Amino acid sequence: MNNPKIEPILNTVVTKIIGSSKVEAIKIKNVNTGEERIINVDGIFIEIESQPPVELLKKIGLELDENGYIAVKPDVSTNLPGVFAAGDVAGRPHKVRFEQIVVAVAEGAIAANSAYHYILKVKKI
Repeated sequence: MNNPKIEPILNTVVTKIIGSSKVEAIKIKNVNTGEERIINVDGIFIEIESQPPVELLKKIGLELDENGYIAVKPDVSTNLPGVFAAGDVAGRPHKVRFEQIVVAVAEGAIAANSAYHYILKVKKI
């Protein structure tokens, strides 16, 4: 990240969000050292993973895109029949990445709908 106003804090979990009507500070804990500190903030953005954890999926033949994310079609299906990927592990055909919970939830809904229709089709065979 090349923005001087943004400080990535790695290997850390948020243990408390502080504020009454808005976020004013967060308490964080380093998972490696156990060190805790409070940081004054105006808002927070929590990223679950910085790299998709797909090594096992590669071993079973799941196709990845050029950035190491699971290659998906618009219905979030993959190259393996009956396997769907959504959220931070899924690549975007349009090359834009929005690693936010709202995107993951929306893609989860698309995956659920696609899986439902896939199962209906398989049951008819």
